[in-house]
Amino acid sequence: MTPEELNDLSQRYLSTQFDEVEERLALDWQPAGLDEWSSQLNERCHELAGALSAADLSTTLALARNVAPGADDSVHRRLARRMIEAQLQAAIAELKALSGEPLARPDGSGSAAGTASASLHTKPTPRVSEVAAMYAEERKARGFWSDKTALQAETIYALISELLGDAPIGIVTKDDVRTMSAPGVD
Repeated sequence: MTPEELNDLSQRYLSTQFDEVEERLALDWQPAGLDEWSSQLNERCHELAGALSAADLSTTLALARNVAPGADDSVHRRLARRMIEAQLQAAIAELKALSGEPLARPDGSGSAAGTASASLHTKPTPRVSEVAAMYAEERKARGFWSDKTALQAETIYALISELLGDAPIGIVTKDDVRTMSAPGVD
């Protein structure tokens, strides 16, 4: 398989991923369903990023072999990685669209992961406390939280923010959250 053929397959897969995103975004969503889907999508992004960082191609390797049956194992592995990168790029774009940004379809240049990573890391992200405040404000404004629930949540978010050192949200990892504990607690 030539590099051009590999690039073509990768771009077609990426385009298909974005077609699926557009279809989901056009569904008649209810607010609770959107919240649930957004949460699941966020988890999916973490899983995909974890697979890329661990070079775990198990979720797409069989698909890559089916798409390019005559190619050698090296091509299958490269295609499988590009497929995960495409899934991640599409999932990130879908999350952004769910938060009110226009869906930014790829223009076909650059690698999927490179484009997604660049868009994630070139802009400074708000601090944990700022994101928590925005979330609490949105929940109250939409009437999802009573005053009592809002006060409880704001107290919890303030503690979480303190435990994470009020870091920019973009650098907080799952491991940071898993290992945080109150001062003096082992």
